[in-house]
Amino acid sequence: MLRILPSAVVSLLCLLLLASAGRADSSALPPACHQLLLVTAANWNTSAATLQRYNLGQTGWKRVGHAIPVRIGRNGLAWGRGEVAVPAGAVGPRKREGDGRAPAGVFSLGPVWLRPGIPALSSDLPQNRVSDDAVGVDDPKSKYYNQIVRKSEVATPDWNSGEDMTIPEYDRVLVVHHNTANPVPGGGSCIFMHTWTTPQKATSGCTAMTSANLTETLNWLRVADEPRLVQLPEREFSGWLKAGRLPPSLTLPPRASSRKGSKPAP
Repeated sequence: MLRILPSAVVSLLCLLLLASAGRADSSALPPACHQLLLVTAANWNTSAATLQRYNLGQTGWKRVGHAIPVRIGRNGLAWGRGEVAVPAGAVGPRKREGDGRAPAGVFSLGPVWLRPGIPALSSDLPQNRVSDDAVGVDDPKSKYYNQIVRKSEVATPDWNSGEDMTIPEYDRVLVVHHNTANPVPGGGSCIFMHTWTTPQKATSGCTAMTSANLTETLNWLRVADEPRLVQLPEREFSGWLKAGRLPPSLTLPPRASSRKGSKPAP
């Protein structure tokens, strides 16, 4: 027999369901994410940025370690294809192949690629060794687009361009999952976190820092904590906080300076 609930109870249940759905829809971070790499830049067009680690505890998100100076794309940031759709009406450029911009948004991470002779990390992130013929395919016409492959394992290479994975800056490479789920040809490829060449040199779209800061960051990450990279201009970060897309316990870190070289800001 069908029971009719009192209208007040029905209304309360509807409100609870709507509130729960609103939280799920508005949150940019998955519930299981307990580690965060937050990269913020002053605006869309600067290549200087700051990385701050955060850990989720019982009282919210807490900063871990110092603010780290990083370099991003030589032309700044652009909305990327990560885990969160670009907000409706959002201003800012969209990421595309060869634009010299790092992707903005929320991204899962891993695996790590290590060059021969580089010690294994203490992190439990999956770690692969780079072979002499490893290449990151950035040709949008290739079926291997946005993948790291070993040429010796590909029967018929179909790409006309690719990134050499054996360069010194790629001693340790953390893969950023940009444009990896149902990749769009020309949407941007081979986005990594890696060592910078100099404190003043920007990247083509990656996020770079000193070898010491990169190693410390990679060793800190843990698979069970489902780490994420959130990369945004400062204005967009503040807007996401106000809109509830990011938890209120996250705070904008002070800008780290790379003018003194490789030594991180205190």
